[in-house]
Amino acid sequence: MLKALVGRYYLAAALLVLSAGMARADQITTLYSTGVDGSGNVLADGAQDTHYTLTSYPGTFGPNTFVADTTKYPLSGGPWVGNLSNAKWIGPVADQTTIPGSGANNGSGYYTYETTFDLTGFDFTTAHITGQYSSDNSVEIYLNGVDTGIGQNYETVFKSLHSLDITSGFIAGINTLQFVVYNIPINSNNPTGIIAQLSGTAAVPEPASASLGLIAIVGGLAGRKWLRRLIRRQS
Repeated sequence: MLKALVGRYYLAAALLVLSAGMARADQITTLYSTGVDGSGNVLADGAQDTHYTLTSYPGTFGPNTFVADTTKYPLSGGPWVGNLSNAKWIGPVADQTTIPGSGANNGSGYYTYETTFDLTGFDFTTAHITGQYSSDNSVEIYLNGVDTGIGQNYETVFKSLHSLDITSGFIAGINTLQFVVYNIPINSNNPTGIIAQLSGTAAVPEPASASLGLIAIVGGLAGRKWLRRLIRRQS
């Protein structure tokens, strides 16, 4: 009888401690795909994407980003993979046919597309971003200034979509995600841009977790004293 009672006590205590540490996974609502508005709906061609800014760019091609014109090359009759239902190509200009490949103000060089998202209220160690992307041309992806090791280094990266999966490198509060694109020099029209469909989750600690943890500790101490008294009486 006493052994059964002790076993039940420790089982109950273990379950209480376990419940104290439970958390639910929620969407990171401040993380946006390219070419969408604040509700996640795709923007019209030519609209400015306020979630992404060019923090470095050649010539005068920045700092704002715009949804690429689907009626113009390279989305129309060109090699770029098509837009998605929840993400669109963006670039330094909407009309990609206006970016020169040579001359004093040509479009070749490095473009850093930057967006931020907020993990305040989340357990940042559990954050996870998945999705797919493409770019013109090669691209490297950085999280909080650190290379994630995700990217493509060939010239025809824009012909297909590539998977993205980030599970580390997050910090508490505001996080910065960067797509560093290199547009190779050519002697003709030189379009450039990115498309990124992103989805993120992170654990949100239950509001009662701290209280439950305290209850588990206090209850555990009181329970041990009670069990000791009971054992003495049985001896």
